[in-house]
Amino acid sequence: MRDLTLSITVSEEVRLQELIAQKEAQNRLLQAENERQSQEIKLLKEKIDLLIRRVFGSKSEKLDAAQLELLLKDLDLGKAVASAEKAEAIPNLEALSQSPELLIRSSAESAGPRT
Repeated sequence: MRDLTLSITVSEEVRLQELIAQKEAQNRLLQAENERQSQEIKLLKEKIDLLIRRVFGSKSEKLDAAQLELLLKDLDLGKAVASAEKAEAIPNLEALSQSPELLIRSSAESAGPRT
């Protein structure tokens, strides 16, 4: 069997070593950023816990963090639905304001024939 060896030039080796050094430096920067963000998340969670204790701590009915998260998600969902409904209603109002006869005709048609 023939021994296969990889032969590279000195300039290619230098280029590869520089590339490895760049990637290692980038890796260290990303690890430092990851650690910073982890610390920020930890601090923010502690602040939320403190606020929850201040708001709900002395009452007999206590709300845990999971219940508060559900409440906040429902609130955000309700706002999103209301925004969507408002966005649908605005074009209809604009159309009616431009041609009031549509409003008169529409209410006459919904009333049905008079006897």
